Amino acid sequence: MKVKLKNAAKELNKILNKALNEIQSESFIGELADESEELVRKRTRLGFGVDTPGGKKKKLEPLKDSYVQQRRNKVAFYKDSQKITHPITKVTRKMTLGKGTRPKKSNLTRTGQMLEELTSKIKRTAGRILITLTFKSSESRQKAEYAHKGSENRKKRIFMNLSKAEGNQIIKRVRAKVTEIIRKLK
Repeated sequence: MKVKLKNAAKELNKILNKALNEIQSESFIGELADESEELVRKRTRLGFGVDTPGGKKKKLEPLKDSYVQQRRNKVAFYKDSQKITHPITKVTRKMTLGKGTRPKKSNLTRTGQMLEELTSKIKRTAGRILITLTFKSSESRQKAEYAHKGSENRKKRIFMNLSKAEGNQIIKRVRAKVTEIIRKLK
């Protein structure tokens, strides 16, 4: 494409606006949101979490031995009227683990339901696009909050953030899209 110098700024502006419109399109933003969901889902199933946005991924806290025994269907527990936990050695209701997990694996997938219900919401405000990861059901959202907060008996397992490497992967995807758009215009 040959362009006279005096029209170069106008042409460049047109190319950049086209690239910006395609990058901000519903379909491309939806692809980025889907990729973000899948990155979090896959990393968590592998047993890793990220404490802060842009932080490093790290192994999720290990499961307590008593919970591992429950997942192996060796023992169950009940709380009495004074909230004291007692073991029951004869298990009447078997715990079913989700596919791809093991009794000792700390990956927030006892059944797999919570991570399967991971979804995203896209919010556009004044030149910014915000992709928020959330859950399809309130039950899964509560499970995630419980994992994030932990308790006196349970360590925190924070997983709903993208690591720096995962964020860079998303940025790389945007850059590749810009390059693709510019190459189409030549």
